[in-house]
Amino acid sequence: NGASGGTVGIANAYIADVTNAVEKPTYISYLQACNSVGIIIGPALGGSLAHFGFAVPCYVSAALSGLNLIVAMLFLTEPRSHRELAANLAHAAPEEGAVEGTTGAGVHDNAARAAGNTQLAARASSVDTGLDYIPCSAGLLFAAGFLFMLGFASFESVTGYYLLDELFKGKYANPTQASGQFYGLLFTLAGIGMLLTALFVYKPMLGCIGEFPTVAVGGVLRFLGFIFMSFAKTPVTFAAACICQVVGGNLISPTTSSLLTTICSKKIYGRALGYQQSFQSVARIFAPTIFGYLYDQFDHRLTFWINAGTTRHRR
Repeated sequence: NGASGGTVGIANAYIADVTNAVEKPTYISYLQACNSVGIIIGPALGGSLAHFGFAVPCYVSAALSGLNLIVAMLFLTEPRSHRELAANLAHAAPEEGAVEGTTGAGVHDNAARAAGNTQLAARASSVDTGLDYIPCSAGLLFAAGFLFMLGFASFESVTGYYLLDELFKGKYANPTQASGQFYGLLFTLAGIGMLLTALFVYKPMLGCIGEFPTVAVGGVLRFLGFIFMSFAKTPVTFAAACICQVVGGNLISPTTSSLLTTICSKKIYGRALGYQQSFQSVARIFAPTIFGYLYDQFDHRLTFWINAGTTRHRR
């Protein structure tokens, strides 16, 4: 599963290739909405199938992946921009034997033709920014993606323990079971929040206030969500704060991916978004160790405070 995780960046790059600048962030948010549907349905489906044995959910997951591959092979076409690039480069290639001329005029013609071909290739491969490499400014977006995923991964790692220790222990006959059930419900509610945000909130907000204000609003919601989670006294208020920070994150994430494709050439969309996902994967690797240690050694709420602080820094 880890080795196949790179398809998320490729999917975002494909959307960036086949949409215009106005549509791009919206359709990236729709892709995240589809992921939210998986978050909502997946646990319930897996739990139901597990009654027939642990192997059954694994087989069903493998079958769904195979079906996805077949559908992609049959119906997913090469983006038009890639086809046009290949056609332009092929048209610009010098004809065989064009370098045969040895006279001064022939050499001059060949040099002029080569220069023209180089310029055409440059225009074809750099239609957005003229750069075939990732600009330094992309580092800020990579850092934003890293911090975003660091917060989400730490939330996944610590929240289950926090619920048990702070909100359920001593209040229920079986606090471990009760907190575990609520933890699963929390992710279902988070998935619903992500889905509703992507379908009904993100596009109208983007059209009204633009990309950067949308990121700012998402940052405020995420900051407040983490702060309120740390001070929540009941599971209900904790869930409300959790939904607030998830909605904020869903306003930030598609916008940063869209902005990354705005500052990079079409030729390197896949590479740029792949790098972004790599930074997010690094965050997933280190978050459980770092925040697990902080949870055991310091205040249990420290994880939420750190993530609130990094959210303000991203703004």
